[in-house]
Amino acid sequence: MDKQLKAQKKEVEMITDHVDLLIQSNSSKALNQDEYLTKYNALKERYDAEIKKYNEIEEQIASKQNKSKAIDNFIDNFKKHEEVLNEWDMFTWNIMLETAVVNLDKTITFKFYGGFETTV
Repeated sequence: MDKQLKAQKKEVEMITDHVDLLIQSNSSKALNQDEYLTKYNALKERYDAEIKKYNEIEEQIASKQNKSKAIDNFIDNFKKHEEVLNEWDMFTWNIMLETAVVNLDKTITFKFYGGFETTV
């Protein structure tokens, strides 16, 4: 993922450089403004698409890092629990369960740390 992010960043920087060169060229030479706007708009569309991809990769990395931290936290907390687990108790629920939602159809959706979800 980091390699993807770096590659995407280079792509965004390349497009930004092209836009800068186009603007400089337009300000120093008499360019046909229709051609200039066509080129500029094409670069802007490309930039918008590439920056969207960049942001999506960043979000995926952050999500994976958050999941990793949650799993590490779960393992650390579980290791602190010195007793053998003979029955569910509040401690076990607190370190495993992220949320529990009571639905309109009287079912309960349990979302556990680590992303597992079940409805009963």
